[in-house]
Amino acid sequence: MDILNNIVIFLTSLYLSIVPAPEFREGVLGQPVSFYPMKNVSEIDKTISRFLFRGLFTYDIFGELAPDLVESWEISEDGKSYTFKIKENQKWVDGSKITSDDLFYTSINTPSLQGIEINKIDEYTIKYTLQNKYAPFLHTMTAGIIKNNSLENQKDLAPISSGDFRVISMKRQGPLTKELTLYSDKFQISKITFRFYNSKEELLLATKLQEIDAFLYDETIDVKNLPNMTNHPFPLISNSYGLFFNSIGENSVSKDDRIKISKSINLKDQFSLYGIPVEGVISRSSFTNKKLKFDKFDRNLSDTLALKKLTITVPEYKNNYEIASRIKNELEDNLKTDVEIKSYSAQNFVADIIQKKDFQAIFFGIQNSRDPDRYLNWNSSGIELGYNFTNFQNPI
Repeated sequence: MDILNNIVIFLTSLYLSIVPAPEFREGVLGQPVSFYPMKNVSEIDKTISRFLFRGLFTYDIFGELAPDLVESWEISEDGKSYTFKIKENQKWVDGSKITSDDLFYTSINTPSLQGIEINKIDEYTIKYTLQNKYAPFLHTMTAGIIKNNSLENQKDLAPISSGDFRVISMKRQGPLTKELTLYSDKFQISKITFRFYNSKEELLLATKLQEIDAFLYDETIDVKNLPNMTNHPFPLISNSYGLFFNSIGENSVSKDDRIKISKSINLKDQFSLYGIPVEGVISRSSFTNKKLKFDKFDRNLSDTLALKKLTITVPEYKNNYEIASRIKNELEDNLKTDVEIKSYSAQNFVADIIQKKDFQAIFFGIQNSRDPDRYLNWNSSGIELGYNFTNFQNPI
């Protein structure tokens, strides 16, 4: 039966690889190593791995956890035990069912889950017992689940997958992978082809010959002479940007003024192109109270600040200055306040501005971890460590 399944899969893949379909071609500098989640080496390995494998959870457009393979889950009262039940009738690309055996096998081969007690309850249920509480544990369950005993097959670039896409063709030249094509019938672009190049010169030549539609580049690659390509910058790391106020000393901004400022800024109309609004000190997650209103904008606001002047200091980045300028316009229009923007060296911004508390307000980005509680950024215990750079603390 396994031989028959393999023949069917091969014939299907061969058919899909030659049938015309909407295709996106990406150029990649370097070679893939493995698409198994626990063996990913490069960013391209991780990217392709996410196309191929599903986890218990995934992320929605807000970065919030959403169920994928998981049907239900329970967390013990002490926060140390997690029990997950997998949806039934979920299939691998070879037609076999995804079960708790696959999840167990994945877990014991995942370095980040070492030291955790893992027990199989039944065909679709598994229990994890942690030594200590760990709030972001559910986020570790977004990692792709691999089929039981699949690592032994050593098919790092053609694994049995479960995701929306599957590998349908791979071209090699000796030990080198030259091209890899993924296919899915769920999207308008059904084929994604990755073409691998050994040097920057080869990659740039491929763009000029229009062999590829896009590629990721760094500052060492000269893209000025590529008239057929358009630069689309986007963040690879998730950050939360905000207007942070100093709450102590002569540079402090009072609570009343901070409330008025929050009411005067139209996040929806002015900043929707830059990202998704954060929801307080705890990022949007399964722990967030969806009934709370975080957008404080008041279209009918008519007020002034106690401050005569507000200075916003920003690191010397184009986007930071651009967004701070929009904030300046909002405050000057809605609160009739004089606002000044100061740019400072990005390289020395933390040491000279944040650590020395030499600011009245800063527009700044914080790299997000998967822990939904930004505890050190708002708790007084983070002041000495430098994380609570606004000096926010309980006034009592």
